[in-house]
Amino acid sequence: MNPFLKPKSQRLKSWREFRTYLNPDMSDFEQLEEIVKWWAQCPISSRTLDPYAPTSWPTGWELIYQGDFCKSAIALGMEQTLLLRNGRWNSDRVKLVLINDNNEDIYLAVLVDNKWILNYSHGEIFDISKVNNIKILMTSIYSKNRHKSY
Repeated sequence: MNPFLKPKSQRLKSWREFRTYLNPDMSDFEQLEEIVKWWAQCPISSRTLDPYAPTSWPTGWELIYQGDFCKSAIALGMEQTLLLRNGRWNSDRVKLVLINDNNEDIYLAVLVDNKWILNYSHGEIFDISKVNNIKILMTSIYSKNRHKSY
């Protein structure tokens, strides 16, 4: 069953189980692929968070519990999934970026190792150097339990 369609407490449990499933034996790229695949199950709604206001963003647990996901909220969920997994991922490697894509849409995406971009296209991973017409408007890193933008 789609974890995002479950009741609130079951969504939280599914998210925890998924993070546990991401074992250290997987390569970095395999973990990214699994995260993108898991979050691709998420139904997308209209804008649920303000991508320009990091101080207003929910925690990963609040996001999953609330169960309302716009494209930017999915990026936030992906970022939190990575950062809450086993110390392999940290804010030096994982950043949220506010992007303006070639369709003139503005939303959050996840930039990993300044190379891989998640959430640029639903359910896919791209090498950012191969993505045309993308403009990064803001970068946000997660530090000391909050996001800081620059």
